[in-house]
Amino acid sequence: RFVDFKGASHVACPETPAQRALWKTYREKYSGKRHEAACASFVREQGFGALASILEVHGTHLPPRSDATLEQKILFYADKRVKLDEVVSLDERFADFRDRYSQGKSTPDSEAWYAKAKKLEKDLFPEGAPL
Repeated sequence: RFVDFKGASHVACPETPAQRALWKTYREKYSGKRHEAACASFVREQGFGALASILEVHGTHLPPRSDATLEQKILFYADKRVKLDEVVSLDERFADFRDRYSQGKSTPDSEAWYAKAKKLEKDLFPEGAPL
């Protein structure tokens, strides 16, 4: 999510003036794009088009099951299982989403997104999700 970094407060090392300037440049260049599209654009510009096609759908908009690649599904799922630098359950991650984005309340969109993630979890791990 480099395009919406407000700083490096989530990492242990201090941020340098050069890093702050670089983040500012990226935020300005990709302004107005969701982080999925911005990251995909950045990676595509570096010559990695196939990787970009995986990245651009990892947020809330996984393609229909018949169109999604295994790589897209894995990234979509993994994104919903990692909170900063910690692997958590879908329940814990979606509680985090509710706390951060909707004052702790479920919304119809968040419920649909959660259901999509749970269904994908069962498809990827029919014998139970890894911990």
